Amino acid sequence: MLNPKKISARQVMNADVQTLHEASPIKEAILTLREYNITGAPVVNDSGECIGVFSSTDVLELDAETEERETPVAGSYFNVDPLEEETEGYFSREEYDLNVLGRDTVGQRMNSQIQAAAPDSSLERVCQSMLNERIHRVLVMEDRKLLGIISSFDVVRFVAGEASQKLPRPGNKKSGASQA
Repeated sequence: MLNPKKISARQVMNADVQTLHEASPIKEAILTLREYNITGAPVVNDSGECIGVFSSTDVLELDAETEERETPVAGSYFNVDPLEEETEGYFSREEYDLNVLGRDTVGQRMNSQIQAAAPDSSLERVCQSMLNERIHRVLVMEDRKLLGIISSFDVVRFVAGEASQKLPRPGNKKSGASQA
């Protein structure tokens, strides 16, 4: 029987991690998530440091803002001259034009609170973190260096005895990226 106290994060993690760059447009990130059949990915900056996680939840929140019209639709207030009229309460064009909304970047919408575990952390600790934080993935890191990812699917795959099985690359039914 598997003892989650004796299994390390390194044994369960998927080292073939698909990452997103903080400057990537949201639309591009969504296409990447679809292509790799994943629901989230770590976000890196120009230095390669992991600075957050972007997930389908972030996309749903963006969609909800648009549906609830928290992102106002362009209207006559485009024509306001800030030198002639009071502009308090008005947004810049970029903040409410739905066509410009597609210019939002991953870095603007990601969750910057990273849930990480050291490679020698126990699987029990990783699963407790996932449960307590209500998340589907934990990053395996040493300092700010990303070593791998453990998704809820990786845990299921490990428990099912498929931990050593390599997942096929994108374009097939499954992908080599972590299935979160």
